[in-house]
Amino acid sequence: MDKINAGLLSSVLLLTACSSDEAFFEEVNADTGHAHVHGMDYVDGELMIATHYGLLKKEDDTWLHSTANNHDYMGFTAYGEGFYASGHPEPSTDLENPLGLVKSTDQGETLEQLVFSGETDYHYMSVSKNTGRLYTALMHGNSELEPGFYYTDDEGNEWSPMALSGLEAESIFGLAAHPDNLEQVAILTNRGIYESTDAGKSVTLLQETEGASAAMYTEDPLYTVQNQTFMSQDEKLGDIPLEEPVLYLAVNPSDLEMIYAVTGDGEAAVTEDGGVSWSAEEIIPSE
Repeated sequence: MDKINAGLLSSVLLLTACSSDEAFFEEVNADTGHAHVHGMDYVDGELMIATHYGLLKKEDDTWLHSTANNHDYMGFTAYGEGFYASGHPEPSTDLENPLGLVKSTDQGETLEQLVFSGETDYHYMSVSKNTGRLYTALMHGNSELEPGFYYTDDEGNEWSPMALSGLEAESIFGLAAHPDNLEQVAILTNRGIYESTDAGKSVTLLQETEGASAAMYTEDPLYTVQNQTFMSQDEKLGDIPLEEPVLYLAVNPSDLEMIYAVTGDGEAAVTEDGGVSWSAEEIIPSE
């Protein structure tokens, strides 16, 4: 497939406002913790949630909130060495808006701007954790690319377009890349979950349902949430006790039976038996 040269923009390392003796994360409270969740994943072995107001991290049994770089993170997705994201900078910074494609290898304490700073806000991204391929949905064109679906194997230096032959949907609301098979990706749509096994050349309708709200590949099964029921492939497991739709899933790389689910407004639930039984978990303390 022909590749589109996206023009690698100058990378800029952004340091946090923290001094050397000031912690980047502090215990979350009703004032510093905010809902409006835009992503969740394990980063360097620790569960992290990207929000409209920065990052949340679970450390042992305590939830923490970032003290700087509290940007409106979108498209949050973790890979072997850190995470990629996009979104909008917090008002107190002089960063160009939107952020374009950024990455961090220290859980958000520093960010590296990769491409399209000031041009693009990626709402939907998913990286193949063990191969590094990053899939994106470009909702609005920029100086180099037309709107559409793309992937990159070199952090945005070059982009390959995805034709997605067979896709019949009016809207999409998520991507999920396989951690090992760099050509396998799922697309959540209003018609159901589509899957491509040829890097987006074509797709097939994997699950036809209007209730599918989240999807996540592991090394073996594809986990999905359909009308708050957690499923492994086509097998129904347990019901997730949350009122709002689950939008993001994350599996603990050290314990594959432990899986977290979170809604857009910050309600969370966890299973420790691979999805059969779930219990709600409070992230943000009640006032």
